[in-house]
Amino acid sequence: MRDDVVDDTHDKLLWKWIKGDLTVTSEFGDPVNTTEYVLCVYDTTASTPGLVLGITIPPGGTCADDKPCWKATGTKGFKYKDNNLTQAGVRKLILRAGAPGQAKIVLKGKGGNLPLPPMPLAQDPVVTVQVANTVGSCWEAIYSAPAIKTDLQRFKDRGD
Repeated sequence: MRDDVVDDTHDKLLWKWIKGDLTVTSEFGDPVNTTEYVLCVYDTTASTPGLVLGITIPPGGTCADDKPCWKATGTKGFKYKDNNLTQAGVRKLILRAGAPGQAKIVLKGKGGNLPLPPMPLAQDPVVTVQVANTVGSCWEAIYSAPAIKTDLQRFKDRGD
């Protein structure tokens, strides 16, 4: 996460869950029509987690150039794309099923609509990031202290 304190149009969010656990396509539900997604970031302070960022990505919809926001990517997953950043600044969400070590989820967001939390994150002792959906699936990464970089404008780390 990068928060440009002065100019929110430069805010950025990138979360990658790559080389993930076994994930089958059915766990993704049907975001083209019915399945909603939520990104949650929990910062822990004195061993008590607190939600610091929550972004909802609805199913279906029409995004930039009157194109569908969601599309199936073959038989392995789905892709959300909104160059207008209308859903809380989310530009892209890629969901790809795969064998252990091959599944991945990537979420990218940017701009003034992105509701980034105040920095720096406490990470005392961890930050937890989750992507969950309305069919009951959840993918998570834990980031233990110390972060690679954390200050008033940025949080960058690798999952445990």
